[in-house]
Amino acid sequence: MTVGPPSRRPVLVGVAGCLVGGLAVCAVGAAVASLVIPLLGTEPDPQGPGARTGLTPLVRLAVVVAIIVAGQVATGAWAWARRPGWRAVGLTQAPFLLAYVTVPIWWSVGDWDPAYILWGAAALSALAWLTVWFLRDPRVARRAVVFLSAVALLFVVNGLAVSRIAWRATNGFGLLGQRTPAAAFDALRSTSCLGTMSFYADGDNTVEADCPSGPDGNYYEGDYDEDGFDDNTRDGQPREAFERWWRWNEEYQLEFSFEFTELSSTVDGDEATLTFEAELVSAFHPGEEEPWRIRVDRATEKWTVHAEKGLFTKGWKVCRIDVADPIQARFEPGP
Repeated sequence: MTVGPPSRRPVLVGVAGCLVGGLAVCAVGAAVASLVIPLLGTEPDPQGPGARTGLTPLVRLAVVVAIIVAGQVATGAWAWARRPGWRAVGLTQAPFLLAYVTVPIWWSVGDWDPAYILWGAAALSALAWLTVWFLRDPRVARRAVVFLSAVALLFVVNGLAVSRIAWRATNGFGLLGQRTPAAAFDALRSTSCLGTMSFYADGDNTVEADCPSGPDGNYYEGDYDEDGFDDNTRDGQPREAFERWWRWNEEYQLEFSFEFTELSSTVDGDEATLTFEAELVSAFHPGEEEPWRIRVDRATEKWTVHAEKGLFTKGWKVCRIDVADPIQARFEPGP
């Protein structure tokens, strides 16, 4: 009696069943989440990361989770067929479990692309499979050399990728400056928390200034986005144009808001001069009574903004702001 090789059909059927089951669970979970989450008011911003692909963050997350589930099912089928031992099973399954733990973290933060979860799972899986391969016979010197070289390459490639993403996300960690002189000043008025717009262009990105917000915001402590402000100036001089308003915000418990209208712009090589009319459009204290009222002789003043390009980065930053005939203000106790 001749006995042939064992059939692989049960394994293939099991893999297919697990894959279909995993994808079905993802689909049902995504459908339920799409119905329930909007009712809770916690759906991620549809204009957030990845929106340019035409997929909402929820759909992108569902796709990412589906791919991770498929990878876990395939890895589980391999473990079931090969019986490699609990150490190998644990190493190869750990990246998927970590990815699932990351999903609620992504949901609570919501300002980064869920595809990064897939990237992390793939990188950790590669490291896990290399480790499993090495541990099959760790005493072989050649195997150790190959393992260490592959791990080093894995870390270098992913480290370079992370560095590039961080560089672009932070506009060169604040070193690059802005594309135009006007964009450099736009960044200042937003990060000063005295402008009417909190968003500004930062290299390839549009970011929101870190200004006081929400019920726990420190609205009357002269706070502003210090890091963002400093990233867009050459030195401390431009701060002088804003300082008295920050100081009055703290002293008189009033929020000030300015509109800036560009009057002229001159660019001469690596230097630029812009003039703006700065108009005080509001000064208020939310609530029934204002502790102080402001009286001004007029509501406008002229700002002359000087900007320069960096020696190596060629991005624009503000180096000086001159305020001609500043607004004269006096404060009176409120009713």
